[in-house]
Amino acid sequence: PSSLPTDDQLLGPQGIVMRLRSHSVTVANEDVPLTPKEFAVLRLLLERRGEVINPDELSRKIWGYETFGSRNFVEAHVSRLRSKLTRAGAGDVITTMRGVGYMVR
Repeated sequence: PSSLPTDDQLLGPQGIVMRLRSHSVTVANEDVPLTPKEFAVLRLLLERRGEVINPDELSRKIWGYETFGSRNFVEAHVSRLRSKLTRAGAGDVITTMRGVGYMVR
């Protein structure tokens, strides 16, 4: 299989491959089962890799509304996503910038 990115794939660090059409994520060819929202969060972070995305923007783009100060549900999704990726062997690829937001380097 080619490791070149296609318009169907987003490649991340630590062997993360996101296939957009099949809505699947693998790490080193192992499937990582994600909920649709976790998939959406990871997709946004990969599409804007190297950029810090704040919780309000994540909330607007993925849930369609502001967090209005309550970022717990964003944090909960990022936390679950992070632990699934870590279990799959991707290490801690999502960096939290305290008080600013999240990024994938």
